[in-house]
Amino acid sequence: MVSMARSYAGVIGLLAFTVVIARNMLHDGSMTSSVQQALVCMVVYALIGGVVGRVAQFIVDDLVRSELAEAMKESARLGKTKSGTVQ
Repeated sequence: MVSMARSYAGVIGLLAFTVVIARNMLHDGSMTSSVQQALVCMVVYALIGGVVGRVAQFIVDDLVRSELAEAMKESARLGKTKSGTVQ
């Protein structure tokens, strides 16, 4: 399974690369400078995407962990009430 950080880094990096190439094609930029700019932007935005993805993964993991803990507490409370040990 690919981590969220890698997914965000890949998508945002390639999006930046595509936007820079398209922008330079529309404004009659040279292909060499277009590719150089696109590669630099891809790396920078991939790093940003990696950080954003890592933060997003942490938030999702924390939410799932807290929801699971809450559900387990509720299940344990209901199990004790049904067995008659706690009133």
